[in-house]
Amino acid sequence: MIPNKQVDLSYYPEPLRQQMAVVNDPEWQAQRQALWERDYSERFAESYGRRDYKKIYNYFMTGEGLGEFKWDLFLISLDFFPIMTIDSIGFFLEKSSKDEVSGWNSKTFIYSLAYRLMAMQWDGVNYIALDNDEAALKIFDWFWGEEFKAVSEIPHPVGQQEPLIFWEHSLPKLADYILSTFKKYLEGALDAPKDLPWLKRLSFVKTVFSQLDETYFSIDDCQATGCVELEIQPKIWALLLDNYHTASGVLPQRLAKLNQEREQIIREVLTPLRTNKPRLAETMDSITADCIAKESTVYIAFSLPDERASEWRNISREIFVREFKGEYLSFFDDKNIWMPEHTFPINISALLDVYAAEKKPDWMRLLEEYPEVERSGFQIEKSGGKTIFLVSLNTIHPERVELGLRDVFSGLGVSALESWYRLAI
Repeated sequence: MIPNKQVDLSYYPEPLRQQMAVVNDPEWQAQRQALWERDYSERFAESYGRRDYKKIYNYFMTGEGLGEFKWDLFLISLDFFPIMTIDSIGFFLEKSSKDEVSGWNSKTFIYSLAYRLMAMQWDGVNYIALDNDEAALKIFDWFWGEEFKAVSEIPHPVGQQEPLIFWEHSLPKLADYILSTFKKYLEGALDAPKDLPWLKRLSFVKTVFSQLDETYFSIDDCQATGCVELEIQPKIWALLLDNYHTASGVLPQRLAKLNQEREQIIREVLTPLRTNKPRLAETMDSITADCIAKESTVYIAFSLPDERASEWRNISREIFVREFKGEYLSFFDDKNIWMPEHTFPINISALLDVYAAEKKPDWMRLLEEYPEVERSGFQIEKSGGKTIFLVSLNTIHPERVELGLRDVFSGLGVSALESWYRLAI
């Protein structure tokens, strides 16, 4: 329920006070409430008690109650503050320097902030208070600068005693984190992921890798020196190989964009460093045709109106009852469950009997020629009155399996049918 009171903003210094005026705007409140209900209400109701839930919600809507958060909720206090600007971050720095948040201090806060500015997300959730990419880049530039520095000055006054905060970065961990965030970014195959700020600051990223010791580009060297847990070399391999492909001739636009960004990183960050980084050059050159011949993961995505999805689910339930003599029916109490993965082949056969009997021989032939299809996994999402399905499996015959699955599912009346594959790394 939207707070029905005017928030007192006198607590905030200018210009933050002026920026915070949006919390008293009815239109902004309605949009904020809709966002809470869509993305966060259920999540926090499950994770926190009623008292903490109400505190987080009130804070989300008004910014009130910062001093009440203990260390385990402090990250929430940054991400869920109504606005995200340089001034709001400076405000948090000052509050943490005065120990208004139990168990935290300004340097702890900055360490957390630094890595999350690289991805602009927390716990897989995009920062919700940034209006656009320009706002994210403004904060990124303010914090990181144009090039990597081993010791940084935070360019914002903090409290009365400490006009600047100095802190040391861990260069290997930062390089590893950059590669890890991109790997996770590439996995956002169903939805167009929110851009990573550093993708628009590749000149900065290049300065990170240019200063990285050569040891980190070699698994053998890392094993000898104890840095193997960062796995930078395998992540570079993944970056070099992790392209999206399709045998259908039409790669979804969002995936084509991911391919272009991957190629840009290779071209603008890694390739220019080859001359002065022999170990990096060796890692890049070790990608051969043999690597590309490994297993690939095939994906088939499509959607159904919720009503048709319910029909599919009822068919799956009937199969489950028949196969297991009515046992474990509580499995279907979860509305998000469509069918157990191990009954996937039987379910598709049953669906074809109902909706596209002429396709059943094709399905049986696909199962016979490529037994790995039986081990398909799947996930289901709800969005805008539709149920979205994502079927995936590993195979050494990605083109033939992709086209075979497309043909079968196209007979089931699905919409927005898409398919692609990528190396199973």
